[in-house]
Order: sequence, then C-alpha cells, then structure tokens
Amino acid sequence: MTYTQSISEIGTATYWTATWFCLEEQAGANTELNSDTVFLYSGSIYGLVLFVALLFVTNWYWNSSIGPAKNDGLRLW
Repeated sequence: MTYTQSISEIGTATYWTATWFCLEEQAGANTELNSDTVFLYSGSIYGLVLFVALLFVTNWYWNSSIGPAKNDGLRLW
C-alpha cells in the first residue's frame, strides 16, 4: 500500500487529502482503495491496541500499593 498526498490552498485555508493505492507489482498497476475502508481497518487496529494498553495501565494501578485494591477501595488516589 502507498498513498499520495495533495495540498490545496483556497484563500487562507489549506486542505490536505490522501489517496491510498494498492500496488500490484506483477501487473504494474495501481488500484485506488476506498479511504473509508483504510480508516476502518486502521482505526480498529489502533483502537484495539489503545484499549489493551489502557487495560494494562488500569490493572497495574488497581493492584499497585496505592490502588483501591490495597486500601479497602475507599480512596482511588
């Protein structure tokens, strides 16, 4: 996969667009991908990674010496 970036300036506003392509090396052709599909897959992957990271941090804090599991759950900080 590769992308091309276009920059347009209209008045004082600047607009960026990215077009994603799937490279077919044997045929030497580029197939344009739907940007919604690209963002759906990448957003799902990044969302899952962020969720796992935050779950790890929450678990680490909860079971730390200052976490609610160690002080009868009365103080969160």
